[in-house]
Amino acid sequence: MDHIEAKTQHQALALLGVRDTGTTIGLLQLCSELQHAGILGADAVERIKDAIVSDISLSCPRSRARAEYALDIRHRIDGLMQH
Repeated sequence: MDHIEAKTQHQALALLGVRDTGTTIGLLQLCSELQHAGILGADAVERIKDAIVSDISLSCPRSRARAEYALDIRHRIDGLMQH
């Protein structure tokens, strides 16, 4: 991953409200590596993403509907996982 990609991922996670972006980037990369190696199935990756979305959704702003907020977060996590 080059500097620009790293900066983009860091900013995307910061926008989601993730405080420890380094740990989250590492987790996402680990999931990607394990999936590509055939060790982690797609269903497990989905459960991991669900857990991340569920935790981040706890800080949903009052001005947004929780379901809409969670869906937005899910789309962003999905986008980060495609790299």
